[in-house]
Amino acid sequence: MTEANRLSIFFYPAWYPHRGDSMFGLFVKRHAEAVKLYARVGVVFAFGENRSEGPVYTLIFTEEDGIPTARCYFRKCTLPLLGTLVNGFRFLSAQSKAKKSLVSAIGKPDVNHIHVLTRTGLSVYWQYILNHTPYLITEHWTRYLPVNKGAYKGFFRILAGKMIVRKAFAVLPVSPRLSEAMQSYGLKNNNYRQVNNVVNTTMFRAIDKDLACKKWIHVSCFDEKQKYISGLLNGFAEARKSDASLFLTLVGEGPCWTEAKQQALALGLGPEAVLFTGILEGERLSSEFQKHDAFVLFSRYENQPVVIIEAFACGLPVLSTGVGSIPELLQDVRGIVIASEDVHALTDSLLKMSKGDFHFSRAKIRQYAVDQFSFEAVGNQLSHLYLQALEIQQK
Repeated sequence: MTEANRLSIFFYPAWYPHRGDSMFGLFVKRHAEAVKLYARVGVVFAFGENRSEGPVYTLIFTEEDGIPTARCYFRKCTLPLLGTLVNGFRFLSAQSKAKKSLVSAIGKPDVNHIHVLTRTGLSVYWQYILNHTPYLITEHWTRYLPVNKGAYKGFFRILAGKMIVRKAFAVLPVSPRLSEAMQSYGLKNNNYRQVNNVVNTTMFRAIDKDLACKKWIHVSCFDEKQKYISGLLNGFAEARKSDASLFLTLVGEGPCWTEAKQQALALGLGPEAVLFTGILEGERLSSEFQKHDAFVLFSRYENQPVVIIEAFACGLPVLSTGVGSIPELLQDVRGIVIASEDVHALTDSLLKMSKGDFHFSRAKIRQYAVDQFSFEAVGNQLSHLYLQALEIQQK
């Protein structure tokens, strides 16, 4: 298919890297990079900024990694009560400005793709009503999960969500449990399908090493409520009492980063036991994975963690709590699943894996990542869905 004949896909993400945070919604950009292999893809992104000066709207058009990207930043209104209405209007206005910029650059879309409901989908739904432009929805948000009961709320939000979901060609949560959770709120659609997150399997690659897991790596946003960093440190400290050769590297930053460093010191986990690297991205993160033997995650809830599939791409087995889609990812052949908040099980499994008691195939773990989460695998799956959506719409 020539470039001129390729489908044109517009992404409408609620989360996407921006000038204030290069990591925000990075997994959505990976989806765009996957789609780029099979279709023309552009991004429409509106983002509110907490600032008191400067223009209300700032439109910036760039092309990043071959993806035309229109970002429109708007200044948030801080007035009580009225601010919510004003910011809703400014978001839709910013999104409209970004869309017009993208259409001017590359033409109208054949299919729209919403990433994360709800307000991102309003203009897409309106395009469907006016022009019959089909659309799909990918959802990543943990707010629907039972552990976050009450996080998805608001009469108008839920009403709009039901309306937008009902008319979508397909709804694509990243895990079966997320699909069930969304439908429990009445977000009904006859075409729910799982589409995986994406990992750059060229950048994240495996190197040869033995099976004994002495050097562990953890990557997260350091949010205690979700990631339970204190439990991870407690379990690791107990394991080191039996095997002082164990080492843990914690990558990332977040609201509980300082507290985690303080707790590590209180537990006697000095630089000979624990390293806090801060945020690492791209090749630097891949290189850090390659220095380690295994990956550990002790979350209370998840959907489909990108950090696990990055570990897989580097041939690392994973020790994790069995939340979200993690049991399906590990399946006892790519790692060990333990109960959420079970610190004793964490300690026990760290020690068993440190001895090589579990015989995982690093080559098979790596191949699984290539087959299921590569740009080619996910991009091909999405391109077929776009074609189906367009064919049905044209009938």
